[in-house]
Amino acid sequence: MINTADFAKAHKILKAAKTIAVVGHIRPDGDAVGSALAIKYAYETTGAVVDIFFEEDIPNQFPYLEGHDTFQSAYPEERKGYDAIVIVDLGETKRMGIFEPLLKISKSAICIDHHLGFAFKCDVALSDPTAAATGELVFQLFETQKVPITKKIADALYTAVATDTGCFLHSSTTAQTHRIAASLVEYGCDKFGINQVNFLTYDTQLFVGLGQILKNIRFYLRGSLSVTKLKDAKDYNTAHKGKYKQYLSGMEDVMISALLMEQGKKRFNVSFRSHGTTDVSEIAASFGGGGHRNAAGCTLRGSYRKLRKQIVREVEKRLS
Repeated sequence: MINTADFAKAHKILKAAKTIAVVGHIRPDGDAVGSALAIKYAYETTGAVVDIFFEEDIPNQFPYLEGHDTFQSAYPEERKGYDAIVIVDLGETKRMGIFEPLLKISKSAICIDHHLGFAFKCDVALSDPTAAATGELVFQLFETQKVPITKKIADALYTAVATDTGCFLHSSTTAQTHRIAASLVEYGCDKFGINQVNFLTYDTQLFVGLGQILKNIRFYLRGSLSVTKLKDAKDYNTAHKGKYKQYLSGMEDVMISALLMEQGKKRFNVSFRSHGTTDVSEIAASFGGGGHRNAAGCTLRGSYRKLRKQIVREVEKRLS
């Protein structure tokens, strides 16, 4: 639980700031995007200039969110400083990518995050690993500080919560998650449209990638582990990558899945998912990554066959 005084301190800093930088993690997802936009919407009303930074392009399934095309992916060399910086949905500085130096040119730093192993030095840390999404914490900030929640804020926060819980199917979903979602519906969010775009809309490109994934899939450890790859993943719609994971982790008897997405010569972004008690964040951490108990990731270099063997060995140790 986060102390109400910390919410008040964060709000006081942001309300007084004239320039605010919001930084999300590399390979941004719906939680990071929605949380960042909600902060922008809320504090622009106080007259602040709010810039959002993501090192990589955001998934293209968010055109319904106002300002989704204003994110910056290049370091602002001309900017000499910010009154405040808000780091969303990440618990360690390296996941800020090229924007980590913005911490040094910002007068105050606020971090809003729900990952285990939070390790950030900042003025205010709104960190709660029991929250299903960072969007929940942004909602609590607004609710406790009586920040008006408009429809576009509600859309952004519902996007954050729905996407990070797999449309409320992940085990991280709590009663509090449902209460917050219900409140966002009452504030006017387009729950049907948001869920339609993020969970029910497909195009031919997805099926091309899915065919490749199913062709490469292999099962290990008596069927409890599935491993596969997506070659030349940069060529595929970023929005689809989360949907690929649903197919893998939803297979009968599979407790852990690993999807290796090729990002260049012998470089893979690895996404782990689990349904059982095995903490895949520990598996990802053993490879230099991190995440949540049931969803985590890392970046690995090497041949696919070699990396696949390493993953099988590491998962076998955990299952044993």
